[in-house]
Amino acid sequence: MSKSELRSELTLFDVTNLVVGAIIGADIYVASSFGAANLGPFSLLVWVVAGVIAIVIALCFAQCAALLPKVGGPYAYAKEAWGPFAGFIVGWSLWLAEWVSLAVFPVASTRYLMFRSTHTTLIMRTQEPNLSMHPGT
Repeated sequence: MSKSELRSELTLFDVTNLVVGAIIGADIYVASSFGAANLGPFSLLVWVVAGVIAIVIALCFAQCAALLPKVGGPYAYAKEAWGPFAGFIVGWSLWLAEWVSLAVFPVASTRYLMFRSTHTTLIMRTQEPNLSMHPGT
């Protein structure tokens, strides 16, 4: 019997799906509503600028990964460049940011559902006939 070996690699398709899933998750509802409320049509330009900045950051991480092909991401890069304490601070900050940002998903989902249910109820009320205005009631 041959033992199958698991490959520990992510393809470009896998990484693209992870990034798209993270962006579409709650940010599409939360960030776009804040941007539209505060900036109006100018928010579209801000989205383009944010996209360019995200591409620059992705290219920086690609360069770091090419220079230092180790497991650990930002932790490994900071540790190699500035020592173990900087690596610890970067790793801990990243871990905290990931956990704290998870709270955005239920808040965004709840706000979206509350908005939808409020407007659906208003639409249904405007379409109901007002029986008190009919003669004979």
